[in-house]
Amino acid sequence: MKNIFILSLILLSFFACSKTDYSGWDRKPSVYFEKSEKDSTIFSFAFDEDLKEGEVELKLLLIGNTESYDRHFNVEFDSKNSTAILGKDIELSDSAFIIKKDSTYGIIRVKINKTDNLKDDMLLAKLKLVQTNDFNLGLSTNISSRIFITKQLSKPKWWNDWQVNNGLGAYSNLKYRTFIKLTGIIDMTIEGDNAKMDYSVMRINVLKFKYWLEENPMKEEDGTDMTVAING
Repeated sequence: MKNIFILSLILLSFFACSKTDYSGWDRKPSVYFEKSEKDSTIFSFAFDEDLKEGEVELKLLLIGNTESYDRHFNVEFDSKNSTAILGKDIELSDSAFIIKKDSTYGIIRVKINKTDNLKDDMLLAKLKLVQTNDFNLGLSTNISSRIFITKQLSKPKWWNDWQVNNGLGAYSNLKYRTFIKLTGIIDMTIEGDNAKMDYSVMRINVLKFKYWLEENPMKEEDGTDMTVAING
């Protein structure tokens, strides 16, 4: 009987601690960037040579309960690990650092400026979340975010082997820039890859580019004909 009594006390103590720990977590929710630091955001001025400024949106996710009032998080510019200059190359607005009532996410809007600092190399702007009275920090891999700023075009992730063999064909900066000017489309990540573009819409735009090239033949920078791989 004595052993049973001792065991009961141990179990009650365990559940009491568990309840306290959970309640503590519940009272102090956490936030983290939707993207991990290694999944950087790239902003390019190459799509429009006349563009002087732009905006990047970074999404934060919430671990914990929603509330019926606005709550504040904080983000700092990591100047030691950035090549961009705060107040010149990028600008942040403190007033935007809130998760609105009843919401499970927040948005940071970062203004990007085209400055003399942006030459042939990319600029890096690194942001990091800071603990506040309202929020702890969430996933350790997602408490920092990197923004690369460039004026050069680069091959996007959606221009994969399928695009090379069945879609737009071999990649070139000139082809990508021409496609953007014709269609106004920068991102053709399709459904199934966490995007909203339907496969049929992607195919229509590739065919539109193909037919345009047939009427307006172009040369690649190496002198070869610009071609599209899609059949149709």
